[in-house]
Amino acid sequence: NTQNTQNNNNNNNSVKTMWNIKDDSLQPLSPFFPPLNPQCTGYVMQSSPSCVAEQICAHLKKQSIVVDYNNELCNASCMTVDRVSFHINLYQGSNADTVIVEVMRKRGDIMSFHRHTRAIINEAQGKETTSRMPKAIVSSTLEFPRLMLCSERPNAIAVTKRRARSIE
Repeated sequence: NTQNTQNNNNNNNSVKTMWNIKDDSLQPLSPFFPPLNPQCTGYVMQSSPSCVAEQICAHLKKQSIVVDYNNELCNASCMTVDRVSFHINLYQGSNADTVIVEVMRKRGDIMSFHRHTRAIINEAQGKETTSRMPKAIVSSTLEFPRLMLCSERPNAIAVTKRRARSIE
């Protein structure tokens, strides 16, 4: 009896880690809904909503994106490590076997948002995403002396001054 109580408490306090969408739970787009942005929307043909949700969920987990899933409304609120906040909505397409994936930015860097959006939509459509993801920008501390002024290197000012003197 106490074991059942502990299991119930664990279930109530647990965070939803999977997006469990039923195949018949998607709503169609309303005719009064504003037009979808083609850069932030993808159409997944001949796939069930549960499969699309599983693919998106696996991609978000692989990219270490924090997600709060809402299974009833078929949407997810996401936050990336670089503080980009966005929502993912799933809708029923015009055909019964079409799923519309819409990603809406709430706040954060627009370039990072579009990188994540393209990767999410490509993953939902079953396309390869690793080759399309741009590499991180690597900058030199010599280009930006302010980057050297961090707490890990307390004598960075002295080093910068010594370098400036040696150049002169």
